[in-house]
Amino acid sequence: MASISKKAKTMGAAVAGIPKVAQAIMAIPAEHRGRALDAAERSYLQTARDLGCAEAVAQRWLSSVMFRLRREIEKRRVGETELLKNLYKELIPAGSRASKITDRRRAIIRSVAQFTSRILERSGSGRAA
Repeated sequence: MASISKKAKTMGAAVAGIPKVAQAIMAIPAEHRGRALDAAERSYLQTARDLGCAEAVAQRWLSSVMFRLRREIEKRRVGETELLKNLYKELIPAGSRASKITDRRRAIIRSVAQFTSRILERSGSGRAA
């Protein structure tokens, strides 16, 4: 069983590493992120168990860590979406002649923006915080 000081340091390091774990998960194609989250969850739980935490304590800590990790991933995903929206606004400013394009062209531009978003998501080229 690990000392209280070692437990606190190890668990604190795990929590401090959440942004890096989120960044790594965001670099994975979206269809594989669920598996990556499951792997992270198993790893965090094993860490708590290895430190000698009681199962109830380990589960509560795990719940808190996974909540933070999911929140960080969502924050990064929303950040990428906002980045693309802002880029779209810069490319076609409201009130400009270009903003008076037809619905068909507007739909094409949205499709290109969505396609670009998917490419960024799959390649892991999203913003790094």
